[in-house]
Amino acid sequence: MRSGESSYNNSASCCDYADLEACWPEIRTCVKQTKDAIKQSSIPKEEQRRVLPSESRPPRLYGLPKIHKPGNPLRPILSAYGSPTELIKYVAKQLAQYTGNTKSFVKDSENFIKILQQHEITNEDLLVSFDVESLFTNLPVEETLEIIKQPYQKDYSRI
Repeated sequence: MRSGESSYNNSASCCDYADLEACWPEIRTCVKQTKDAIKQSSIPKEEQRRVLPSESRPPRLYGLPKIHKPGNPLRPILSAYGSPTELIKYVAKQLAQYTGNTKSFVKDSENFIKILQQHEITNEDLLVSFDVESLFTNLPVEETLEIIKQPYQKDYSRI
């Protein structure tokens, strides 16, 4: 057995899908509430039909080992194949118009290079990169939702 394989196998098998059976009533209630909220929103009817959740399966969470790190911790992967992602895409599209309007926004590595080219970098300068862990896991949900709603003050039922 390779180093870390045992702990990976133990971590990968920690979720028992039989436990999901107990969650189905709550999942059905959540799906119904989501459908009702979409139907009552100002989202155009043709968009509603596209984003309404239909028969689908929940996203699948699994992990891939980080073989370059001690102890081979798992990198969580969320596979949304077959899950209701159309609503997420719609919300992302609505929010996209508000991104990129700050001086600190960097779209991708190509954009980062363009930003760097606008500055004179000397031999004394030091470029530093940070590995961010659990970037969004500690965001306060209610406060985050309020911030997202701000651009929609007149009509945030579109969200």
